[in-house]
Amino acid sequence: MIITELLDIIKINDDGTLLNNLYDEFRDGRNPNDILILLNSDDGMIGFGCDISCEIKIKDAGVQRTIMDRLEEILAHNKDSYNRQRAFDALYGFYMDNDDTKGLLLLCEKLINDDIDEIKSFALEFIDKNKR
Repeated sequence: MIITELLDIIKINDDGTLLNNLYDEFRDGRNPNDILILLNSDDGMIGFGCDISCEIKIKDAGVQRTIMDRLEEILAHNKDSYNRQRAFDALYGFYMDNDDTKGLLLLCEKLINDDIDEIKSFALEFIDKNKR
């Protein structure tokens, strides 16, 4: 259903209001498993799943871990640089929401040679500021 909703929004091609309204549903507690549907779909929909993940907090630790695991897979293996960047942004948010600097530090250590300059630069800077 979530993919059909997004396709309908894209087809309408409004000013972004409908898309923001959909994101608001997730901010207001819409089932986060719908995010997993997006993250497990094709590249075009993965981007929306990553974007929504950047916008919300997930209270259920198990669901959050599942989403984070999928975001890490996207970051490690997806060819689309936008999806990878947004996956990284979402992971950063989840780690910070959980006050898990050590977890983010471990992730950054994997990314010091990343081919996306923004990710690589952030990783190196984060490691420099937090490794002691």
